[in-house]
Amino acid sequence: MKKARRKILVEKAVALFMLIVLCVGSADPYMYVSAEALPKSNLTTEYLVKLNTSIELYDTLLLKMKSDKQYSDSYAGVYIDEDGNLVIGVTEGTALEEYKTVLNDQLIQSILHKNEIGNSSSSRSNINISTSNLVQYKTMKYSYAEIYDVHMLLGSVMHEYEIIETRLSDRDNKLYVLLRNERMQQDILEFVEGAGHSTEFIVFEYSNSNIELTSTLYANTQIASAGNGTIGFAARYNGTYGFVTAGHVVINQGQYVYTYDGGSAQATYVSNSGYVDAAFVPIPSKYSDVSSSIMYNGSLRSVTGTASVIQGAAVTRYGAVTGRTYATITYSSVNHLSESGIQYYDMFVSDYTFSKGDSGGPIVSGNYLIGIIHGMLEESNVIGYGCKYTNIANTGISFVTSS
Repeated sequence: MKKARRKILVEKAVALFMLIVLCVGSADPYMYVSAEALPKSNLTTEYLVKLNTSIELYDTLLLKMKSDKQYSDSYAGVYIDEDGNLVIGVTEGTALEEYKTVLNDQLIQSILHKNEIGNSSSSRSNINISTSNLVQYKTMKYSYAEIYDVHMLLGSVMHEYEIIETRLSDRDNKLYVLLRNERMQQDILEFVEGAGHSTEFIVFEYSNSNIELTSTLYANTQIASAGNGTIGFAARYNGTYGFVTAGHVVINQGQYVYTYDGGSAQATYVSNSGYVDAAFVPIPSKYSDVSSSIMYNGSLRSVTGTASVIQGAAVTRYGAVTGRTYATITYSSVNHLSESGIQYYDMFVSDYTFSKGDSGGPIVSGNYLIGIIHGMLEESNVIGYGCKYTNIANTGISFVTSS
């Protein structure tokens, strides 16, 4: 990695932010996204069908291979290749039959057929995709659990060892560790080995500068240190309907959040550290309903559910300032430490750019919400961080299509 000045742009507080998801009335009916709606060269209709199918198959696999938040020793990670195929890593050949039993031909064909039918009507063309290569298996040396344990172990000592971030790569079967101080490398290796873990999959990278949380401040607002943000999705929390945005936009529970047309409500949940950068805000005054349909350029895009983050998956990101941009997930799990000392765990990274005011906006893969915008590297236009929906859901906040 080049030694560039790296700052994560994560906005603080909120006062008058542009409404991108909040809509009066009920949610639109189920809608597939056609290739025409996503003008990126590799996002053909065929790719979108395979992407939706791969996402559903992956979540099916997780239900079988993960129990009590522990991954099977034979599981070595997963990613989506350039053609939209699901690539599953395994540590031993004997596990293949178990995986193929879970993701059997009948299940693959059923999910694929459903997505083909849904997209053929929107694209006005017949789609016929072979299932022969849709799910692929790749033998890897280290289990996902083995690498993930070290990933989280180092995440707990980032201050002590001057670690900027740790990035888990399913595709490479490695853990990348970004350091401020090159001399800490040996100490880290000894610490990991002393805890009983292998260090063979660790790759060190270095940077001279700090990660810094920055914000845009506005005078004459109703809350101190106020900035802009974007609504991510409609949600329910403690029996109340509302929406979710980034926690660093709201900062404190009880603070007022305002829509662009003067609606307001007080946040009832805020987290801006650890695994979650999210805030829940009940439906503001002036509105009777909230929807997860995404308003962009006068039209709605339906979001039909939620899914896990998969390395290599194409994503679409929406922000009140930047609008709609496209990207690919480059790392499915990243820990990072801000210059102010805020520790974040298990975020994800995509190769997209955005602006101040986009924080909290929805990140969608296929037809599914996978997270919201968290931050970006200030001097890189192609690296952005997201907070996973699956981690937000662990707080008791649940996605809804409409209230």
